[in-house]
Amino acid sequence: MATSEEQYPFAIRPIPNKGYGCIATRPIAPGEIIYQEATIMHIPVPAQTLTETHINTAFAALPESQKESVLGLHEGIHRTDLHSKVMRIFKANTFGDGSACWLHPTISRFNHSCVPNATTHNDPCCLGDEAQIVAEKEIAEGEEIFFSYNNEMYEITTARQRKVLLEKQYGFECDCKACGGGEEGRVRDQRRVLIKALRARLHGLQTSDFRFLDDGGGEENEVAEMDLWVKEVPLKEKLPAEKRVAYNVLLGNLREAEGMPTEDIAVSYWHAAEAMLDQMMQMPDVVVLQWAKNVEHYMEKAIEVNERVRTPYDHESQTLRSAWKAMQSRPCLKVALAFLDGGLKVKGHDLMSVDDEEPFAIQITKTGGLVELYEYECNELFEARDDISVASQEDELPPDGILRTIRKKMSTEKLRSHIASHGVYKVIGAALTCAAPVAAYWMMR
Repeated sequence: MATSEEQYPFAIRPIPNKGYGCIATRPIAPGEIIYQEATIMHIPVPAQTLTETHINTAFAALPESQKESVLGLHEGIHRTDLHSKVMRIFKANTFGDGSACWLHPTISRFNHSCVPNATTHNDPCCLGDEAQIVAEKEIAEGEEIFFSYNNEMYEITTARQRKVLLEKQYGFECDCKACGGGEEGRVRDQRRVLIKALRARLHGLQTSDFRFLDDGGGEENEVAEMDLWVKEVPLKEKLPAEKRVAYNVLLGNLREAEGMPTEDIAVSYWHAAEAMLDQMMQMPDVVVLQWAKNVEHYMEKAIEVNERVRTPYDHESQTLRSAWKAMQSRPCLKVALAFLDGGLKVKGHDLMSVDDEEPFAIQITKTGGLVELYEYECNELFEARDDISVASQEDELPPDGILRTIRKKMSTEKLRSHIASHGVYKVIGAALTCAAPVAAYWMMR
């Protein structure tokens, strides 16, 4: 299918060692829709079980103009198991969702990169069976436009593994920054190994054994599609909230560093905010203010990242904003954010005033009152609760009773010493600061 350079910001042109590709004919801004196209040859069968009969039947039903568009596409490698040209073209250019597959004849002209500057966007609610190519970053005039052919798999494989996959599935070798070797290539490989480990721990990611790709994929001319799979299975045991926070933040950081699609990055930060809120809700009567700040920061980060390439009215943007609105309705977060914004006055006390320390948390009493808590009080409150958790519930002091006992016992000198040596806030700050290198070291062992 031909495109008009006046209507669209790209032109299809010959590319050395790649056949054809799409070159920007003017500067393209992040979020700009580069092209939109409906499907053809829609076959309601998973790609792994496609037969030549399926493909030939769908091709025969096309009008002549669309047949010409299909026959002009890249044929891929001449695999011994694919006997017709039409089948080789379809296999090399197919799109799918696990239950069906189809072609986009013009979108198929865009070449692959493991560090893409554009992405495909499908939204059945708004686009039906059409797909869009959307810019992920600034694209200069004369620059080639790329998207990732299978980001779910390529974000968790090394350059060596992707080289074999791309050569044997599509018949080309990727020369993007992630596949170029050297020190940068080594660092990117490590990041993608970490992404795979984090997805396994967070979402139950399971894959086929990719190690055979490190040896070149065997002597066969093709990599059997049934030998390559990526799926997520329910976790037998949900990770603790604090681990989900750290892992999702690290996953978002790694995806940003690797230039992954903004939608995946935004989802990582969204999940971090959800996990942080889960951690807050485990203590319904004590609201740690820094945790509330973290929830707000992660959700605002998710929305900001997503809206680099989406308008506030797109489906993904509306989903994130609706989720954030629902979070803000939770009493614990609502109270904390109102206090931090200065819109809520909370009862303080005169016992504690060390170097003008800021309140660390807010206690919600049984009568519905709100009381400021300082760091040492939270330390002692949590320790006291741990101490009495083994006793019978009938003997447990109410939270405000525990606090009264704590305040009577602790002298000003003891408070200063306690804060210097056991500050919860310091521990949380250190943990967040060290999360990435510690996780990286642990997972790469």
